[in-house]
Amino acid sequence: MKALRAWSAAYAKSINARDYKFAAAKPYLTSSGVALMGAISPSDRGLYFPGPLPFTPTKVTVSGKTAVVLTCAWSTGFAQNRKTKLPAQPRRVDSVQFTLKQSNGWKLDSAGSTKASCSSVSVKGVGW
Repeated sequence: MKALRAWSAAYAKSINARDYKFAAAKPYLTSSGVALMGAISPSDRGLYFPGPLPFTPTKVTVSGKTAVVLTCAWSTGFAQNRKTKLPAQPRRVDSVQFTLKQSNGWKLDSAGSTKASCSSVSVKGVGW
């Protein structure tokens, strides 16, 4: 869980710094995770994160060197327009499954949406 929280902060800091090679996030990513950044980041580019990407874990399963973390994640509405400091999009919370692999620590390997409901899960943003 610490690795996923560290990744979410490093991802947000990379977006804020307009570092789309994600140097700050790479220590928390497998090679597949690095490729994932290119797929998930375009909608966030140019925005400002007032803190780490918010998520609430709902289930963690570990099997050997693989961990699956089911979460409810604040997928839009947390990142802000840089000029107005207002949310760039309406708030939306989605169910997201993160898969981490253990290799010199836990690293994000993949992420994807699930059909689980987040209607009763509180997801709070934390500022820097």
